[in-house]
Amino acid sequence: MSELYREKSQAEEEIHSLSNSNKSEVDDAFDIALQARELEITDEIEKRISSKINWYIQPIIFTIYALQYMDKVTNGFAGVMGIQKDLGLVGDQFAWLGTGFYLAYLIAEFPIAQALQRLPFVKTLSFCIIVWGITLCAHAGAHNSAQIITARVFLGIFESSITPGFVILSSQWYKKSQQFAFTALWFSCNGAGGILGGLIAYGLLHHADSLVIESWRVLFLVTGLLTVLFGIVFYFYVPENPSKAWFLTEEEKLYHVQRIRENQQGFGNKKFKWYQVKEAFTDIRTWIYIFWGLVAQIPNGGLGSFSSILLNQTLGYSKEQALLMGLPSGAIQIASGIITGYIANKTQKRILVGTGCCAITFIGMCLLAFTSHPKSQLGGYYIIPFFAIGIVTILSSIASDAAGHTKKVTVSAAFLVAYCIGNVIGPQTFKASDAPGYTPARVTMAVCLAIATVTMFSLLLVNIHENRKRDRKFAEDPNYYIAPENAEFLDLTDFENKNFRYSY
Repeated sequence: MSELYREKSQAEEEIHSLSNSNKSEVDDAFDIALQARELEITDEIEKRISSKINWYIQPIIFTIYALQYMDKVTNGFAGVMGIQKDLGLVGDQFAWLGTGFYLAYLIAEFPIAQALQRLPFVKTLSFCIIVWGITLCAHAGAHNSAQIITARVFLGIFESSITPGFVILSSQWYKKSQQFAFTALWFSCNGAGGILGGLIAYGLLHHADSLVIESWRVLFLVTGLLTVLFGIVFYFYVPENPSKAWFLTEEEKLYHVQRIRENQQGFGNKKFKWYQVKEAFTDIRTWIYIFWGLVAQIPNGGLGSFSSILLNQTLGYSKEQALLMGLPSGAIQIASGIITGYIANKTQKRILVGTGCCAITFIGMCLLAFTSHPKSQLGGYYIIPFFAIGIVTILSSIASDAAGHTKKVTVSAAFLVAYCIGNVIGPQTFKASDAPGYTPARVTMAVCLAIATVTMFSLLLVNIHENRKRDRKFAEDPNYYIAPENAEFLDLTDFENKNFRYSY
């Protein structure tokens, strides 16, 4: 232990010797990295720290992500609970509830991403969670199409914070080798949110006659208040970054920094660096993420608003049955996240796993789009939740492969803008004139998923090629690149740091 304090004292001297301008260039973990550089992590230490992080961080993250999905799809549940009739929504106005949400999400994405970088991270994210909960409660007070669309717009603005925020959390708390599995777990909580929301909606619809207001209004109030409650918990519970973790000892904080050295990146940097923005848009991976996000999310946007309506109108289930028949898809999404996370963690072949899941989703969509028997269509509908693993693959790739904090938030925001555009387009493929079959929408979704599968596979080829290229250069000249000391915490990008290797 005395050796540990001696290292800390030496590191503090080096930190004080840095000028203020230099300090702003390095990662927030740089100070701790200097203190931790000689520490060796044993299996026992690794297991102890990992266990603490899992027990203290995972439950709140899983809960918040389940709630955000439940909040997002309340629109779809309300669609079979009578919102169109009660608010006088006609023609394609209901589709615009989903489109308005994602248009706002799109517009807010870059400003929110910058706010998460420049302002206190956890406080900013907590604020957004609490405000979107309040906004969801306000849905209950809508009395016409203009009011409900306005509420959906504000919900989209503040919900746009959660996914980029959780990408940052994943890179702060987990090693590169663990990030796919962790991202798969928190993203699979969408399934839990869908199940919980469906059960609440079913219960309210079943007892609608005993309620003093419409059941869909109560749905918005209940889900909104739950979000506000957990947003407050998030504010007081989650540390700003691992160096301020109240559940880790001072020694464990140092060991955690050593754990994430393999990421070739640290906790983040609050200085916005324009050269990293430029680099982000000269990186072919960014454009693959963007294109995949666009084409893959057209089906997501359509199903997010119309899945319950498809079960009701196209497959012929009653309104209450439609809510119940949607529940297994949530369970399948949870199971797919756990299973694929385990496979990817064991094989370290995350993009291959993601490509396989895109292909499975394409098969499911073909069953829904091109078969006529209700049971085969329902079978296809239940396979579709595997598409979430494609998003997990992209998000975990951004977390681990877009190094440099400004580059990471830029790439994340660019992907989520494309994600929003796809989700904006999706509901518009469901035309009121095509009801109850919505055949053009189903065919469009199948074509999009075929393109998405090929696009995901191209990311695998790009990363393998770049890794082999870097390995070849080092084999030809071992001094091809000599990294500065503590390069992992200098906020270098993956282009700058030639020791960096991309996941595949």
